[in-house]
Amino acid sequence: MGTSMDAQLQLFGDTDCIPTVARARHTDPATSHAAAAQTEASGVAESRRAKILASLKNYPGQMYRELAKAVKLDPVECMRRLNDLERASLVRKGKARICTADKSFANACSTWHAVNQEPTPCH
Repeated sequence: MGTSMDAQLQLFGDTDCIPTVARARHTDPATSHAAAAQTEASGVAESRRAKILASLKNYPGQMYRELAKAVKLDPVECMRRLNDLERASLVRKGKARICTADKSFANACSTWHAVNQEPTPCH
């Protein structure tokens, strides 16, 4: 982990690592796989996962659109990183409710919560 990532992780406690799990579907073109690999190699995905996890630790029960607004990410990118964190068992879905971040989006969506456990090392 880089030093900026270490500083972000201090917001919510010591962690050995957040698993690098940005993915492309096996049916996606090679360009999608290359983009996923670049997102991980550059540290962008890891940094975004850390921001999302820290925000959920401080403000549990956010919906993905609210969370995206809070951490200044595109909602689709936020959902991708939430899915990464869910696969790593670092966040879980909660009860659904109507979104407050986007008044034009009237459907109920799941809230998200950080899981109160230390992640397992990536080795």
